[in-house]
Amino acid sequence: MKHSWSNTLLFVFIGVELVSGIFGLMSGSADKAFLIQAHRFAGYGLLAVMAWKLAQVVHSLRRRRRVVTRPRVVSLALGVTFAVTMALGLWWSVIGPFRLGLFSGVSWHIYVGVAVAPLALWHAFDYARGIRLSYWADRRTALRLGAATLAGLALWQVAELGSRAGGLAAAGRRFTGSYEHRSRVEGSFPVVYWLSDRTPRVDGEEWRLVVEGLVRRGMSVGLERFDQPVDHVEVLDCTGGWYTEQTWSGIWLRDLLSEAEPHPDARSVRIT
Repeated sequence: MKHSWSNTLLFVFIGVELVSGIFGLMSGSADKAFLIQAHRFAGYGLLAVMAWKLAQVVHSLRRRRRVVTRPRVVSLALGVTFAVTMALGLWWSVIGPFRLGLFSGVSWHIYVGVAVAPLALWHAFDYARGIRLSYWADRRTALRLGAATLAGLALWQVAELGSRAGGLAAAGRRFTGSYEHRSRVEGSFPVVYWLSDRTPRVDGEEWRLVVEGLVRRGMSVGLERFDQPVDHVEVLDCTGGWYTEQTWSGIWLRDLLSEAEPHPDARSVRIT
């Protein structure tokens, strides 16, 4: 039984995209930047394979135009969602930031990408049922995977050079793919909310921070306790596609916990 090498490479790259996208989204730290880099070159590797795959799909549709089967429907749905996901990702990473409705372009890229996962898993299971293990170790399959990976790396670098040469906003994004927003601008800290959420109003005289649980000394402090000459510059990187570098003032959480004297059995801190 023969199997299309393009299908094999597509499933490998889609797997890398899903894994690197999920863990890259959850990490956000510079030492995990390789996850985002893997997500990028795998995406361009997918583009390198898609030209051949698209020709196969068009040929199949012309040859059996009137036959409608469940695998074909799933394949077409996978193709559409995949194309939309790739288009959103390329727009965000090559051209610049944008919004569609309530969400940023990268948020749409994530949401539509989640829809790819079950379709890809179903299609992969249906496709791989008759494949022997020796097929995955075939030398030609490995060489094609290596060639597609190199092509993905090359396309990635070409896109980066194009963004810089064209003076596009994408050239200045952070390693996470986020764009700078209102850094160090007094009184302009980004305000964000989720769907129907609203910015809460706080009564400074009544607001209290309560420290309780596995501590020897429970505490309840007001806002005046946070009026401390402690400034620290940090970057806040939002999964919605923006980041901001701000100067934070107040008191260190570790100092409050030290005053509360945590019990030796305490293992975590929950802030609500």
